[in-house]
Amino acid sequence: MRPAYEVTVIVPALNEEATIAEVIERVLAIPFRVQLIVVNDGSTDRTPEILAGYGDRILVLHNPTRGGKGNAIRKAVPHATGRATIIQDADLEYFPEEIGTVVGPILKGEANAVYGSRFHQGLPKTMALPNKIVNRLLEPFSHINVVVTATEWDNFFLLRDHGDAEPHIALLARRMREAMDYSKPKLVLDHEWHMPYWGTRGDNDRLWAYGIKANVTGSLLTMMARQISAARCARVSYLTHDGKPTDPEDDLRLFQQLIGDGQIKHLSPLEHVAQPNRELWSGNFRGWKQLRKDFE
Repeated sequence: MRPAYEVTVIVPALNEEATIAEVIERVLAIPFRVQLIVVNDGSTDRTPEILAGYGDRILVLHNPTRGGKGNAIRKAVPHATGRATIIQDADLEYFPEEIGTVVGPILKGEANAVYGSRFHQGLPKTMALPNKIVNRLLEPFSHINVVVTATEWDNFFLLRDHGDAEPHIALLARRMREAMDYSKPKLVLDHEWHMPYWGTRGDNDRLWAYGIKANVTGSLLTMMARQISAARCARVSYLTHDGKPTDPEDDLRLFQQLIGDGQIKHLSPLEHVAQPNRELWSGNFRGWKQLRKDFE
């Protein structure tokens, strides 16, 4: 019977003879029942010899030639049996003693996935200066928001919520499916519009005030609401790129930039705003007309 591991630690290793033994000892010393999987990624130094010395204390997988870190992780994942799985670099750039902090919320049932940052308490002293600079530049972009609007999901889930899919994509697809299963759909009538990022936070009052100022009423205000929704989809936010809350004038100005001057257009944000039309295929929507079609 297999032991009930709490944590699976995957260590991709390429020519790490200088540090691999220390990594293994420190990982095995953390206060959890640990399954340690080391993937020798085509090493040509003493790394395979060092790994062989650990016998059945660790699971060693071998790539005959270098396949890269991603390949090594994919090779190890099917063997992982822990309640939580984490990647540990073989060069000790990450400290094994911090594994418990990262996986703790998963083991407690408080999270399905955890992402850590080495920079919340300043720059790591052991990291080379060029790495520090590049990581600082990339950090603001490591988490992104995405608007996904679709009517046909079967093929997406068939391909992405699948054992052969990239592990992080498969996890994302499962979470999307769960969110859809537990969501409460909002009915949109034939004369209405699906407008992401519109309809809360006093939007109608601000648009009405803007309409009075600009001498715009009735159906033109309704059209502007659709345009504001499309502009916010372009930002994926109610905020401007300066981090300030938007007003109707900001959003409408951005919308005009999206539809361009007749030659250069950026219309993909307009695909998320749509009106029911049961007989129509519009772009990749079935039964909806995309706002984009009014500007092509």
